[in-house]
Amino acid sequence: MITLMFCAFGAGAVLYAAFCRLVHTNSRTRVTVRLAIWGMAIAATAALVGPVLTSWRPDAVHAWLACAFALHLWVSSRVWKYGVPRSFQRFAP
Repeated sequence: MITLMFCAFGAGAVLYAAFCRLVHTNSRTRVTVRLAIWGMAIAATAALVGPVLTSWRPDAVHAWLACAFALHLWVSSRVWKYGVPRSFQRFAP
């Protein structure tokens, strides 16, 4: 049960981080960056609703990965403070 809570916490944080990053993207953002963020959001959503809709239960590895990925996104969020980083733009000014 504790692994389920940690996995849900990590997946929820990842989903929120994906939402915050997608809000900043626009047509100048590289397509590969937008696809990666969408993939991150889809995976987090699957980790959140998977235990509810199926018999899948996350183990300790899933919980650690979700929390570690959420921590990584939190640490790297300062790069996104003023919008999409220049290196992720198609036509950097």
